[in-house]
Amino acid sequence: MLQLPVGMGEDFRGVIDLIRMQQISWDESSLGILFTSGPIPADLADQAADYRERLIEAAAEQDDTLMEAYVAEAPIEEPQLLAAIRRATIQLKLVPVLCGAALKNKGIQPLLEAVSQFLPSPADMPPARGMHPDTRDEIACHPRIPIRWPH
Repeated sequence: MLQLPVGMGEDFRGVIDLIRMQQISWDESSLGILFTSGPIPADLADQAADYRERLIEAAAEQDDTLMEAYVAEAPIEEPQLLAAIRRATIQLKLVPVLCGAALKNKGIQPLLEAVSQFLPSPADMPPARGMHPDTRDEIACHPRIPIRWPH
């Protein structure tokens, strides 16, 4: 779980980002397009700290690099945690869970960010294997990675 909901149902106001340890709230008047990040409310701080610890433990169980830091009780920095979650997700060992309300357009931006951060791109995957239709030889189909032109 990468986020905790703040409120439920009609009272859903936002989420607590357990990686960055901040609250994200969406603006109702912009239909969820605008959002702000800020400190976690005091009444949710202990719960957020508990769930962040669970997140780190789950990621560390799947990642030796993070486990070393966790066992040594070293501070776990955001880039370390993101990299460990990505590696475990690509290896199908973890499934990142986020929350939101699609009807109110709340949580869409963090969801899209998570897709780009944690899910594999075609370049991360082995080539697809197939059979040439004429020769029946096995062939490898490598993904076509778009060329990025300088701006």
